[in-house]
Amino acid sequence: MPRVRVKPAHQPSKRLFELTSGHGNSFPFFVVETNTATAYFARGFHEAGQNLINVLKNSDFPDYQGLPVAFLYRHALELALKALIWDGDDIARATCKRVPSGHRGPAGPTHDLERLLPFAEHIMSQYAFKWSDPEIGWSNAKELIAEFNEIDPGSYTFRYPMTKKGDPSCDQRFGFNVLRMAKQLDRVLNQLSDFSYALEDIRWEELTI
Repeated sequence: MPRVRVKPAHQPSKRLFELTSGHGNSFPFFVVETNTATAYFARGFHEAGQNLINVLKNSDFPDYQGLPVAFLYRHALELALKALIWDGDDIARATCKRVPSGHRGPAGPTHDLERLLPFAEHIMSQYAFKWSDPEIGWSNAKELIAEFNEIDPGSYTFRYPMTKKGDPSCDQRFGFNVLRMAKQLDRVLNQLSDFSYALEDIRWEELTI
């Protein structure tokens, strides 16, 4: 006698990415201008890092919980620099009022933060953006970014315990105060965000009116 498969009365959905009727829905890719989206991605990683910091600073925490915080801040820095460069270049090419940085844009990605700095500096100069943070100037910001890049030049150090060759990602004696790191980089990221918001205003004034 052939076996009969009985379908269960309730079969839970296996889909990870679906909308529901409850709290928690997100439309992270819904943006008016694709070129402005990178700045909001940077903001998302930064704010997620800040949320974790708010949890960690109120209690003792295991060492491994510092890893996602460091990665979120590092990726936020990379996206914030790319947002400034890509959006600035896009407006410059569209209006012909400024000289593009020469960066290849999304077609020429790099995870190396230091390699992004000259392009970001060029955009700041073309749009007359001034680093206005009273405690951390642009030269200080570049030093912090370069320091981070020295520890994590390819965006892998805080994501994997080993390199592709199987070597440790970092010296086992390496340690840092994750709260202090975040406090310093908050100022850098906030200033870079301000520049991106300024570019949004310039885009609106020069390309849509």
